[in-house]
Amino acid sequence: MQLLRGIADYPDIHSNNFQMHRTRPIDGNEFEYFIGRQDGAGPSPIPLPLRSKMNLAPVMEALGYIRKTRQESWFAFTDEALNWYRQSKSPTDQEIRRRLGLHLLSQLQQWTPFSNQPLDIDQVAHELQVPRDRLLANARCSEPLKLDRLRR
Repeated sequence: MQLLRGIADYPDIHSNNFQMHRTRPIDGNEFEYFIGRQDGAGPSPIPLPLRSKMNLAPVMEALGYIRKTRQESWFAFTDEALNWYRQSKSPTDQEIRRRLGLHLLSQLQQWTPFSNQPLDIDQVAHELQVPRDRLLANARCSEPLKLDRLRR
């Protein structure tokens, strides 16, 4: 799940691929999974490598969650797996800020000098499908929004 989380929640850091290595520690077989990285990406919030006592790739492939890539021992998550993950979890703070930025940008594009309408935070929270408190916490976030990345 951490691999899927890294790829779905942090696309600026992780590309949709991961590699599996088989290691041979003293206590038996172990598998290590390394998530793909975007060129020039900053530090990842996902601890690496991820370890498992069993090889998860054949099971995930049989279920249709991953597919093999052209490189040996490299896999990518299917669109179905990524969509399932995104729909089954609450949005990250990064996603909330992205949605809020897009909403404010659309409001700004509709603004005229004589349209002095206050922003209804409850309506915005409902439109963005985010709890009001989380929306306010992210609106007050000190991290600046990067407008060039909002239109993905």
